[in-house]
Amino acid sequence: MVNAVGEPSTTVRSRLFGDGAAAILVRASEKDERAFAPKILGFNSHIITSAIGAMRYDWDGEQNKFSFYLDRDIPYVVGANAEKPLTRLLDAHGLKRRHIAHWLVHSGGKKVVDAIKYNIGITEHDVRHTHSVLRDFGNLSSGSFLFSFQRLLQEGRVKRGDYGVMMTMGPGSTIETALIRW
Repeated sequence: MVNAVGEPSTTVRSRLFGDGAAAILVRASEKDERAFAPKILGFNSHIITSAIGAMRYDWDGEQNKFSFYLDRDIPYVVGANAEKPLTRLLDAHGLKRRHIAHWLVHSGGKKVVDAIKYNIGITEHDVRHTHSVLRDFGNLSSGSFLFSFQRLLQEGRVKRGDYGVMMTMGPGSTIETALIRW
C-alpha cells in the first residue's frame, strides 16, 4: 500500500474519514437519582484474531507519521464478528436483543454499518442516527458513536428504564460494546 497524497489508498481513506471531536462526562456517583442520564452497566470486547492486521496503524518513516491501513474486507470481517461481544454483553445481564431500545453504532462506513445491522439483526431505524452522522460528517473515528448519542438525545424519545447498546470498532480489529440504561 502506498500512502502518498493522490494514491488510490489515501484517496479512499480520505473520503471515508471526517473530522470531529466528541467527549462525554462520566461520573462514579449514583447520588442524584433525578438526573436523566444513562448508567453504564457493562462492557464487552472482542479481538478478531483472524484479522488482527486488517485494521491497523503503520509507521511511515518517509513521511514521519503513522498511516492507517484498512483492509477492503474489514466491513465483512467486523459484521461477521459483531454478534460475539454483543451476545456476551447481553447474556451477562440476562437480556435479549428485544430488550434494547437504542443502538449506537460506530459510523465506520456504509458497508460496515450494513454488515453489523444484518449480522446482529437490527433494523434501518435502529441505525438511523449512525447513518445520519455518516452522511453528514463521514467516519469520525473514535468519537463517531458519541455524535449518534447526541442525536438520540436530541430526538427526545429516550425514556427512563430504556436499555441501549453502544458498539464501536478499531485497530487490532477489535469490537467494543457497552450496555447502558436510562
